[in-house]
Amino acid sequence: MRLHAIAIAVAGMILMESCASGRQWEPVTNPAPDNASMQGKRVRVTRADRVQVQLEAARIEADTLRGVDADSLARGSQVEVAIPMRDVRQLEVERVNAAREVASTMGIFGVLAGVLLAIGLSTMTINGH
Repeated sequence: MRLHAIAIAVAGMILMESCASGRQWEPVTNPAPDNASMQGKRVRVTRADRVQVQLEAARIEADTLRGVDADSLARGSQVEVAIPMRDVRQLEVERVNAAREVASTMGIFGVLAGVLLAIGLSTMTINGH
């Protein structure tokens, strides 16, 4: 019974995080070397072959999009990526909505508190208290 409740709690938290996250992708309308909307942000690139790549510290140098592969950073390395602009089908920049991010975090804690309360009540009922 307890394991079942924990599994439901974890699934609920993951669902809430994915639905209510304050992070959104917005298209870059003017992908040019001097585009300030990309500076210091994470970008998502959809290549002509439909493969998506996320880059940190993305910048356009001449006719090439360069940046550090975000997946490599998560693994503890730093792989530099260069994609010719002619191979870029779509370019999006990550925007963070602070209010939605806070609401998402509060929602996760609310679900966790509710599950813990339910576990406590079910334990009291089972033990006859």
